[in-house]
Amino acid sequence: MGETTERRRYPRRPVKQLLRYRCVQTGGIVLDRNDQVGQLVDMSQTGASLKVKRDFPIGAILEVELSEKKKVHAKVVSVRGLRDEPGLYRASVAFVRAPSEKAGDAKAACATTSDLADPGSEGRGWSQRIRVEYRCVTEGVHKDLEPRAGHLLDIKPNGVVITALKDYPAGAILDISLPDSEACKARRIHGRVVWSKGQDRPGHWRFGCVFVRVPSG
Repeated sequence: MGETTERRRYPRRPVKQLLRYRCVQTGGIVLDRNDQVGQLVDMSQTGASLKVKRDFPIGAILEVELSEKKKVHAKVVSVRGLRDEPGLYRASVAFVRAPSEKAGDAKAACATTSDLADPGSEGRGWSQRIRVEYRCVTEGVHKDLEPRAGHLLDIKPNGVVITALKDYPAGAILDISLPDSEACKARRIHGRVVWSKGQDRPGHWRFGCVFVRVPSG
């Protein structure tokens, strides 16, 4: 509804030009440290449509370089894959003020990711492999209707590292069920993906997820 109203008040004009962008915030985690090349599809006074190389989560903040002298910040409001161009996405964004870059916030984000360093494919080396069930609950193309099976590789006070048979973007929220084991007591947690890496076996990934609270209902 909001996007439709915006289009009526401020019609978007078609524009075809290359631009640079990077994701600077999604749940406090920096996604892109280097600029990415994309395309501006259309634009109005309050937003634009971009062709990008990543399925960004709704709410992610992008820094977009419209020209050498003009950079803007924009919040992702919708994303869809392009059937005719696999691996590319069309993101609708609304222009916003630059996110806060307080020293404390930056330090917290860095601490979160560094505490969840990749333990490797063997993980912590527990006596038995610890099987977990997980399900992506983030709305969109990555949402899982049924739980999937994976293995726990590491657990820290602020998060877990697990294996999966599906690649999820940074910022995705996973509902994870941990069994009673030598690593921890049985519990159900929610984790936000902060990094992912492909494993030696094709179609296998491992993820670092920080614990988050998800409102009930």
